Parts: sequence; structure tokens; C-alpha cells
Amino acid sequence: MSKPKYIQANYTKTIEFDLEELGIDWDKVDYFSIIHSELVVNYTDGTTQTFQFTTEHEIDWKRANSEAVLDEYYLTLSVEVNE
Repeated sequence: MSKPKYIQANYTKTIEFDLEELGIDWDKVDYFSIIHSELVVNYTDGTTQTFQFTTEHEIDWKRANSEAVLDEYYLTLSVEVNE
């Protein structure tokens, strides 16, 4: 069995795109994607626009979304901790 080498904590960062503020008419959207925190909107008329997020939420550092104990190869280990 491998020995623990790292304890990893994962946190979520949320961003939002306000469609009204960005002037996006949802009825004209064919599809969209988010790449590198940018919203790419492809419209039904064949045009494309790229937008920056309008709201960035702070990370809540009180509690991680998930935690893991990893070995030297970053494989997750199942461990028990004595309290």
C-alpha cells in the first residue's frame, strides 16, 4: 500500500453571465459554450459573439467541496485518521 503524500482540498469558483446585461436574446441563440471563462454564443443567423462574465462570486474557504488523500502518483488513497 502506498503512503499518503498529499492532502488535496477542492473548492468551487462560480461565474455568471447576465444575458440581459450582455444584450443576448435567448430566442436567437443556437448554442453556446464556455471556454477559458468566456461565453461563446453562436446565433441562429450564423454569427458568433464572445463575452466576459458579468458576476464573479467569491470562494467560500470555510469548507472544501471535496477532500482527498493522495500518494506520490496522485492516486487517491483510502485512509483512516485517528482522532
